Amino acid sequence: MSLKQKRQLIEILLAGPRKAGYHNDFWTCPRIAEVVARRVHVKYHPDYVGQMLHDLGWTCQKPEQRAREADDAAMKQW
Repeated sequence: MSLKQKRQLIEILLAGPRKAGYHNDFWTCPRIAEVVARRVHVKYHPDYVGQMLHDLGWTCQKPEQRAREADDAAMKQW
């Protein structure tokens, strides 16, 4: 992947999955591989995408697990 293509990928990732047409805010390796193929015109296996992102300085992030019914005020008081 050229430097220009890497910059394009970073712009796409920073814009977020919703901007790329997905229904939530989570990037996955298969999604990124799909977006790279569609927008950057380079095909990568989803298993390689994680390594590529690591090489670009990105790390795996997981959303915080939190109950939808959580009551912040009650938890603070407790």
